[in-house]
Amino acid sequence: MEGYFLLVDLLGFENIVKNLDKEELAGRIDEWVALAKESVEQNNLSNLLLLSDTLFIGTGNTNKDLGNLIAASKHLLNKSILSSLPVRGAISFGHYEWGNLVYGQAVIDAHSLESQQNWVGIACQNNLPHIESYWGSGSLICYPVPKKSGFIQLAPVVDWDVPDMDNLMKLLSKGGLTKKDETLTHPWMDKIEKTISFSLYKKIVQKAGASYKEFHGFSSMQTIEMNMK
Repeated sequence: MEGYFLLVDLLGFENIVKNLDKEELAGRIDEWVALAKESVEQNNLSNLLLLSDTLFIGTGNTNKDLGNLIAASKHLLNKSILSSLPVRGAISFGHYEWGNLVYGQAVIDAHSLESQQNWVGIACQNNLPHIESYWGSGSLICYPVPKKSGFIQLAPVVDWDVPDMDNLMKLLSKGGLTKKDETLTHPWMDKIEKTISFSLYKKIVQKAGASYKEFHGFSSMQTIEMNMK
């Protein structure tokens, strides 16, 4: 079928598995499964597949289908972070097959975009059908998606309620994501800082009443710096 496809990875899953005992781990897995199912059920979606730390959600090709998938993405981001189950994902559009094996170009495109990112967030493939209906606060924002390498590229990203930096650091340290008294790493902090930069940029745009369809500035840090003067 042809439609929209969401792929989401649970960040830090390897640490959760390594750092928790069997009973604690089972509880965390139950939390993850419940969050995924809740996101689907509350947003009129049905095709859900969980494979370890990866979530697949497939839907149709209508304007409403895209809206439901964006709403599910926002719900998952908002709820998962509060449970110290941070996610990173991507929404694509194209052909995919849903059955005992889920595959197709939409799956490949979503996986490619998801794996390139370096933050807590969900980005969309550019030029999605019906995208014009969803620019705005609470839906999609034009933003240079933080990536591990490669070209800087603007794309629609899902708006969500990012915690302040103090709370985000605490949430990304709990629930097996790190060990007690562990020396934290630059990659850990890098994801946090890139996520906070998005949050600060969003607040500036919202306060200015500027368009969410366009990116204002060359980089988020430039926009933040300019608004501090």
